Amino acid sequence: MEQNNRRVKQNLAEHPWGTLKRQRGFDYVLTRGKKKVLGEVGLVFIGYNLSRLEKIEGGINALKEFIMQMMALLYPKRACLKTI
Repeated sequence: MEQNNRRVKQNLAEHPWGTLKRQRGFDYVLTRGKKKVLGEVGLVFIGYNLSRLEKIEGGINALKEFIMQMMALLYPKRACLKTI
């Protein structure tokens, strides 16, 4: 039973890496040092997650709305947010 759970988790974790490697050409990092590498990988995964969100939620308007909601959470004291 535990081995089956491990396989499921492994499949879920490996799919995004495979997608980034094959479809987006992310075979290596351009920076050195753990902090910089994690930053670069983080940016790549943010892009991946945003593209997945766009596909799942049904278009660019849903993505724009999501970004505006996140901006409102991050900057609650701003009177108005510039539209995208």
